[in-house]
Amino acid sequence: MAKQHSTFFNNNTILGLIAAALLLMVLFVLARGIFWLLSLLAPVFLIATLFLDHKVFLSYGKWVGRLLKSNFLFGLLVIVLTVVGYPLVAALLFGQAWMNWQLQKEPQEEQDQYIEFKEAEELELKPTKKQKTVRDSDFDEYEELFD
Repeated sequence: MAKQHSTFFNNNTILGLIAAALLLMVLFVLARGIFWLLSLLAPVFLIATLFLDHKVFLSYGKWVGRLLKSNFLFGLLVIVLTVVGYPLVAALLFGQAWMNWQLQKEPQEEQDQYIEFKEAEELELKPTKKQKTVRDSDFDEYEELFD
């Protein structure tokens, strides 16, 4: 009996498919674990966001409201995804509030300092190459092609 050789399903292909399936399973378990951890921490993130910068909540609500007015179906989709993915939304809002708080915490004295500058007459400027100017007649000749 003759043995048929398949070019697609040889040992390397089967091992590659098994490795890809295992990799996808590991990534799924890892993502599920991170989502579970974020779902436990979501109330803490929300409360911390309120204490750090409550305007983050207001701006997110205004953004969703504007989205509902401009594109109702997409706004509804964002609301559904916010409810389903509240741990991710809570973490993102906390990250935004944390960054706003860090920016407000920076000392203001750096912004009040003057920058030293030189007068324009003191600077040594090298002459640049003159660019070729385009004459109006060139445009007229080009425009005549379309008449």
